[in-house]
Amino acid sequence: MAVSWLIIDSGWGGLNFAARLFQQIQDKNNGVQLIFANVQPSATISYHRLPDEAARIAHLEADLLELEKTFRPERIIIACNTLSVLFGKSGRTAGTAVELNTSFNTGYLRQLQKEYQKILLVATPITVGSGYYQQHCPGLESLSMPGLAGSIEDFGEGGETALLISEGLRNRLENSTNLPNAIFLGCTHFGYVQHLFEKTASEMGAAVIPVINPDFSFADEAAAETYFYGQPAQIRISARFRPPQNVLNNLLHFLGKAEPAVTNALKTIEITY
Repeated sequence: MAVSWLIIDSGWGGLNFAARLFQQIQDKNNGVQLIFANVQPSATISYHRLPDEAARIAHLEADLLELEKTFRPERIIIACNTLSVLFGKSGRTAGTAVELNTSFNTGYLRQLQKEYQKILLVATPITVGSGYYQQHCPGLESLSMPGLAGSIEDFGEGGETALLISEGLRNRLENSTNLPNAIFLGCTHFGYVQHLFEKTASEMGAAVIPVINPDFSFADEAAAETYFYGQPAQIRISARFRPPQNVLNNLLHFLGKAEPAVTNALKTIEITY
């Protein structure tokens, strides 16, 4: 019987993490079944559109209970920064142990601060507004990028997405005498368009500003736990709704180099909760 690892995200961004994790476990974790769960409340309501923090936390707690009941996972990984900071405020003390990407990212950021000194975190309004990373990584600067995660899903790397990134970074960096030495992507969606951040950052000055996506490093660490049951690794995708065709096309484009099992699972999403 397969061991189930549940990966939770507030949208489709965490598929990038899940695909990397699946690639890493195939040879050494043949007994693992990855289940990626998009817990976005509905096709038209994101976590950012819920009325307040209390409503978001209540929604996440209810989702976790339902997902544990449905899938009986041995391991839960919250791949999403937004959900990780909300989970940290939930006070949950029972159920399957939960691993948070914010925990991994905090350690990673502290290492990067030693190397680069000045780091700029770019993330969603919930993540930036929580103050979590700023509290745990003193001296960290942050930039909220409202609407970018949704634009990446809806428009891929097209004009609106590129414009949001360009305008956001330029407003923060242009004519600044205190440029960061590196940019840290604090949203799983942002990794899909890392090259657009790099392009804009490189246009801001003579020196190239490194853009760091922590998701693959987190996936590599998560893959270190091994199981040997002699059956092929599997991946399933669960959600409340199937993405519209434009979003599906963009995800398939972003994940085009992933294992076929990942893109096949994306084409056969399970409406399971």
